[in-house]
Amino acid sequence: MKIKINYLSETPKDWSKDLDTCRDLIHLRNICLDYGDLTKDALEIADNMTEDNFTGFKEGLRKERRGKTAGNIWYNQYLNILLPSKMFKVSLIAEKFKTPFGTAYIRTKEENLFDKL
Repeated sequence: MKIKINYLSETPKDWSKDLDTCRDLIHLRNICLDYGDLTKDALEIADNMTEDNFTGFKEGLRKERRGKTAGNIWYNQYLNILLPSKMFKVSLIAEKFKTPFGTAYIRTKEENLFDKL
């Protein structure tokens, strides 16, 4: 199921919830595919993961959600899954212009700037 982004979408929050509910590596890859261009870098990492890597990712994610650090090695391996780079950049645009994520995303696409991010 491909996600739909409208002007009021808060896609990073949805992404975060999807990561929390992700059951296995295949589910993670499918979630990455659902978000399309926003999560290409996350999909690249997920495609190169093993089930053991996925288990390590989920353990680190649970630590992070409880306010504990998962460590620098974990961050270096999984940062672009935690917050994919294009999602991060659109989030910065949304913050700068005080708009919802969806508005920043749609306007970035309309102005043909998305591929330059």
